[in-house]
Amino acid sequence: RTELFKEETVARFGAHYRQLLEQAAENPAQPVWSIKYIPDDEMTRILVEFNKAGGPDLPAEAIDAVSQTEAEAGQCAYVLDTEMQPVAIGIAGELYTAAPVPDGPGMPGDCMGWRSGRTLKPTGYMARWTAHGRLEDLGTVDQQVWIRGIRVRTDDVCTVLKRHPCVADCAVAGWQGRHKLVRLIAYIVPLGRRPDVAELRTYLAAHLPEYMAPSFLLFKEKLPDGPDGKPDCRALLNDPDLNTQLERDYFTPRTPTQEKLMGVWSEVFGHGLIGVHDNFFALGGHSLQAVDLSMRISKEFDMELPLRALLESPTIIELADRIDHAAKSGSSRVAGDDGIGIKLVVPMRERGDGVPVVCVHPAGGRVHVYRQLVDAMPGIGPVFAVQSRGLATPADEFRHLSEAADYYATEIRNTIGDRPCHLLGWSSGGIFALSIAETMQRLGRSVKSVILIDSFLQGDTENTYPEFEAGLRLVLKMPGPFGDLWSGAMARLGQRVARDWAMDLYRRVIQLPIDQRASHLVEALKSRVFGLVPIPTDVLERQMDLLVLHESWLREFEICGFSGEVTAFWAADNAGYPRTDWEKVMDGPIHSQTVPGDHFGMLTPPAVSELADRLGEVLVGKQS
Repeated sequence: RTELFKEETVARFGAHYRQLLEQAAENPAQPVWSIKYIPDDEMTRILVEFNKAGGPDLPAEAIDAVSQTEAEAGQCAYVLDTEMQPVAIGIAGELYTAAPVPDGPGMPGDCMGWRSGRTLKPTGYMARWTAHGRLEDLGTVDQQVWIRGIRVRTDDVCTVLKRHPCVADCAVAGWQGRHKLVRLIAYIVPLGRRPDVAELRTYLAAHLPEYMAPSFLLFKEKLPDGPDGKPDCRALLNDPDLNTQLERDYFTPRTPTQEKLMGVWSEVFGHGLIGVHDNFFALGGHSLQAVDLSMRISKEFDMELPLRALLESPTIIELADRIDHAAKSGSSRVAGDDGIGIKLVVPMRERGDGVPVVCVHPAGGRVHVYRQLVDAMPGIGPVFAVQSRGLATPADEFRHLSEAADYYATEIRNTIGDRPCHLLGWSSGGIFALSIAETMQRLGRSVKSVILIDSFLQGDTENTYPEFEAGLRLVLKMPGPFGDLWSGAMARLGQRVARDWAMDLYRRVIQLPIDQRASHLVEALKSRVFGLVPIPTDVLERQMDLLVLHESWLREFEICGFSGEVTAFWAADNAGYPRTDWEKVMDGPIHSQTVPGDHFGMLTPPAVSELADRLGEVLVGKQS
């Protein structure tokens, strides 16, 4: 945590550093940094002595861990994000070095020293800090592109493309359009016949995670060579005809259905810079926007569009094909019906031969919260998600958790057969997953493990923030946190800032008549959390009703009898919430890990990459 200090006494500095050291001892994985801007000899001496004892300065052997850099012993190293801010431990960023300035206001322990006289030098390499204070080399910057906050090595994409029998050579680069969304472009030199674009997309979908698949596929007779003998991506991106070609091939709808869909998407996102191959979630779509989009499309085409269809076909071109197919067959629905208007177990990634992972919805019933995690996960096995059957109509939801667990267990078996599976849940979804695991185990079905992501028992948070919890109950007509909307606030504003903002909102809203509170809340969320994107009030009200019911499930939950293996991932920044000691609660083996981020930020970039990597390691170890 970065803190700024002005004039303070030596005694206060000493007490402060002792506190920092105690915090570091309690949680070694969480970065504890301090900035000093005090031109005082005594303070300088204290800081220098502190750094000698293991402060945040980079030891020479840690610099040597990045063997390709030219850093010299005594230089300071910084891992920074795209906004030139230090990243947390475990998060990837670009590596910079700077010579220390011992006589200036920036001290050797100054973790942001370029603000006090140092000149930063980019190394051209990506790196991340380990919990032990060493740097891990992640390759050169020009080999990497950030897609939805997830780091993609372009060489990895090229390797897969070159395995296709019709590809002689290729280059992959990141292209940033007018609205600053980064997309991957693949430049392909055909081998023999020119491959069909649809054929290549099918091939890439089978071998790469969705976020790594290039948005644009362009064919070239030859690729220009750079100084290092590799294809010159910069020259390719600087082609004056590139924007014209992309506009013609990817941003122009080709059918009336695509044109109508593009108009609907533009209304939902507030801009028209959308291509027919753009992924809804890659554009930043969240679960409430998904509901809004589904309702708008249903009205535009006079046919029902379940959320499942958007999960399975998240691009305009894919949705248009589904809508056209339904229209030709005379159906009033875009997807199949299971009798309640929504399919409970939906595929989030169908490729892979490993043990399936089944993600269980948290309170609120939506599974879009797992989208970025699934995108970043290694392709070990297929991934499914269990969503609430009350999404369309909260009255359809089960009244009790035990009823839901029985039904979910049956639906999971109907989807994956008798294969074993991992059950995964974030927040309250972890509690629901434990209940399902107990049911499946009782019925003799195999559950390889349960993975809990920052999940804690309801009683563990009682009276932690009484005024905060009480305020939200009154404003939002529900107990506990505000589901997807609250997740959006946390991810965009930061956990503590969002909490303070919510309390201020409460003080204003509570003075309004009851029938005006919901609309005022919507307007506040639109302006502060979701920009100018409208949120229909009826969507918000349904979400709130469902959250109330799911919170009652948590109050029903009793210590479950699942005796299998449990892995618990905890957010490093837990804002003071006590963690459940699962070893005292469960009979089976418990493995706990701490990952970067807070309760909501751990599922969004950049922290989600570290969680996905750790989760992949766990899943690989449980494949046999």
